[in-house]
Amino acid sequence: MTKNRGMKVFLSWSGDISKEIEKEFKEWLPNVLQFTKPFVSAEDIDAGTR
Repeated sequence: MTKNRGMKVFLSWSGDISKEIEKEFKEWLPNVLQFTKPFVSAEDIDAGTR
């Protein structure tokens, strides 16, 4: 049996307002759709990393 690791969801932003919305959405989304795993470029990857 395979383990369900969740559906990865990439959240992107551009500008201060959308960055704040993205932060809230990252917290909200797994509460509504428990199988999702939000990925945020500003938090989940270091600058210059591939």
